[in-house]
Amino acid sequence: MTLPRVDKPWLDHVRGLRCCLCASKTDVVPHHCRHIRGFGGIGLKPHDCLVVPACSICHERIHHGFRGNEEAVVNDALIYLLMEYMERKFTEGGEGF
Repeated sequence: MTLPRVDKPWLDHVRGLRCCLCASKTDVVPHHCRHIRGFGGIGLKPHDCLVVPACSICHERIHHGFRGNEEAVVNDALIYLLMEYMERKFTEGGEGF
């Protein structure tokens, strides 16, 4: 099974979650995790499964550098959501959305 790089239903799901850093439900957007080695680069957007929910304020902060334990929090959220993504895609024939 080949997964599409763009997954609008998944991005819509992530938009409905709380920000992984401050737990806000306001203006949440999917942040594509480029900070993980091998999953992005200049001009390369990672697969849509490699996103975490971030409110607009935290999303901007992420792009300007992590503070304190923020990178660990984002990584934990990414692992949790990636597991959820895989479960939805690989159970019931990929009909998880």
